[in-house]
Amino acid sequence: MISFEDILKPETVEIIETCESRKSILERASCLLSRNQKELDQRGLLEKFIEREELGSTALDDSEIAIPHCRHELCMTPTAALIRVNTAVPFGREEKVRLVVALVVPAEATSEHLQILRTIALIASSPSNLKQLLTVQSPTDLYTTFVRFAAEECTP
Repeated sequence: MISFEDILKPETVEIIETCESRKSILERASCLLSRNQKELDQRGLLEKFIEREELGSTALDDSEIAIPHCRHELCMTPTAALIRVNTAVPFGREEKVRLVVALVVPAEATSEHLQILRTIALIASSPSNLKQLLTVQSPTDLYTTFVRFAAEECTP
């Protein structure tokens, strides 16, 4: 069973007022993730996120959420950053997002990578969950709400 308490840490969760572009929010996520895992280089991580986005936007249709993700050979354990932007950010051709769950996993973590992405997508598929995530008032509340939803999705 996946534990998002192991993947997402309170120090990698932020609520920001505005963000100008997809690249700037990916830069912010790369910064948070590289602080959380010292082996990860912020610039290298950003390049991997951008490479993945060039394959196709990771914004989920009609949900205001994006899940930029990548594999990284220096990543020791899956780690995520959660950023909510109070003003929607252009993220792809037509998508605008307010919630970004950036994920980096070890290069060989294929099955775990897919399970984590699936859990995030299940959380995002609930309008009630999204409403709560988009309206909580603090990064602490955002963290605890997201982790609770993830635990509910991972419970057999």
